[in-house]
Amino acid sequence: MGDFLKFITRRVFYKHIAICAFVFLLIILMASIVLNYYTGHGEKMPMPDLRGKTMTQVEEIASKYGFELQVVDSIFLPNQKKGTVVDHTPKAGVNIKRNRVIFLTISSFNPELIKMPDMVNTSLRQAKTIMETYGLELGRLHYKPDYAENYVLEQLYNGTKIKAGTKIQRGSKIDLVLGMGIGNGTKTDVPNLVGLTYRDALSLISSSMLNVGATVFEGNVKTYIDSLDVVVWKQDPPFGEGKQLTPGSIIDIWLKKDAQSTKSLDETNDFENE
Repeated sequence: MGDFLKFITRRVFYKHIAICAFVFLLIILMASIVLNYYTGHGEKMPMPDLRGKTMTQVEEIASKYGFELQVVDSIFLPNQKKGTVVDHTPKAGVNIKRNRVIFLTISSFNPELIKMPDMVNTSLRQAKTIMETYGLELGRLHYKPDYAENYVLEQLYNGTKIKAGTKIQRGSKIDLVLGMGIGNGTKTDVPNLVGLTYRDALSLISSSMLNVGATVFEGNVKTYIDSLDVVVWKQDPPFGEGKQLTPGSIIDIWLKKDAQSTKSLDETNDFENE
């Protein structure tokens, strides 16, 4: 016991303690520096917009800004250039750290074949949900007198009836024949489309028992990706109290780039050009 007390009261003991503490703190400091270097601690950047770009272009951007890529899905879009990015997570504009994994959805080169679903005797709303699930697009709506108002009487592909189970390409347009009720006076209100996105406008037009007619894109809208960021600024016939049309009538729409989307896109382009 006496020898131990002598040892801990000597200066060399405290010198060893100080050296150990210094080495310990040095190890923690070095580990923190290395960790910050690899994780980019505190260093964030706005996520660039990768939509519409080829995988070669995306890989160049990823190498430049230090994030990783992972393709999680591919879908066939007839109006989208094959092999380009359709969507990604995180979205453009979101602040991300270096080494973040970016999940990509790309446009596939070959259309997928699916079995045609059976939508006969379902409501228009149900039919739209089914088509969305199967990756089909709603085509024209045709109406004829029938007690089953706004229920599917027939499903058509290229103007011909198509049976459930028939192999068809994903992304195909399907026309529907629906009941309009019995009587000659059936009318539907003209919806207000101004300010809606392209997709929301199409959905509301079909829900109103109408078809989209002429679609006029204005400004710098050249690709499928560009069309996702547009809004309706004009329609014909215009919305108004008491204005009605016969089911199946057409409504023309004019679309242009949404100001907020254009601003975000410009900011992203500035970031990429730095």
